[in-house]
Amino acid sequence: MSSLSSITIDQIIEILTINIIDLSHLKKSLGFVMTDGKFHLRFGHRNLLERLLILVKSMKNSSIKNVHLSNNFVSMDQQHFSKFRKKNKYRYGDQIQEFALLIFIFGGLHCYEFLRLHLPLTLSHITNLELLIRNQELKIIECNFRFNLLKERSQSTNCNYIFVAEDATRSISCIDYDAQSNLFLGFSSPLVSGVLQSNFFQTENFNVLKSWLDETDTSKFINLHMAKSLKSSAPPFILCAYGSNNKFEEIDVLKRWLFIYNESLIQGLRVIGFSTDGDSRYLRAMRLNYRFFGELPSLNLF
Repeated sequence: MSSLSSITIDQIIEILTINIIDLSHLKKSLGFVMTDGKFHLRFGHRNLLERLLILVKSMKNSSIKNVHLSNNFVSMDQQHFSKFRKKNKYRYGDQIQEFALLIFIFGGLHCYEFLRLHLPLTLSHITNLELLIRNQELKIIECNFRFNLLKERSQSTNCNYIFVAEDATRSISCIDYDAQSNLFLGFSSPLVSGVLQSNFFQTENFNVLKSWLDETDTSKFINLHMAKSLKSSAPPFILCAYGSNNKFEEIDVLKRWLFIYNESLIQGLRVIGFSTDGDSRYLRAMRLNYRFFGELPSLNLF
């Protein structure tokens, strides 16, 4: 393989079939091994690699300002620009960074690092992508409802009517630490008026951390709140995501829905409905809300 433009997707798969320990994690994230020992690339990753190879071939055959790409697939303009710079000071355009971000989101960390190491100077370092995610507010903070961003998305679609959906799926419990926010992730935050407290597990005291590990429930479920504009062309928006121990009652569901409704109303958005799965607590909350063979308890929701 003298140049990357001549590589085919089958040759990449052939490389992954080689029994190398360092490639084991990459192989698990990109595909799966059958009982006969053959490696199979997942369909989504195969399409992504095919598009990447097509892009590389088109860059090889095209010219930028009458300057053809070199054999190393780095333009002469880029080489001249980076000639007197260190490797950690290379600059990448907005389109390259957005393309790299898509590879990272759809392919994962191992796939991105594999491509970055085999495409010198074409993809930025992973730390640059993390900075890009923070600057664009793409990173989701646990238990934090992003009503401000939802308002911006709704303004771009010129539609203030939204539908909110909520669902949960089981996950593997794991405690992790986020150095940027100084938060311990993986614990189940306490409920206050049906809403989990944000930034609750934040401490610099080891004894407090030890008490959390001994007494606090870990998150066994991942809850996701999605908002969708009534315009069919508008994509859905992740309003909030958090871990939970799945211990709540129907009155907590009603309080959470009222919280989302009122906070959206403050942003000039009107929630016209909620949807969820067939959990009995959600169904009882819907029944109480519509007074269908049930009544609300004699207490204030807020």
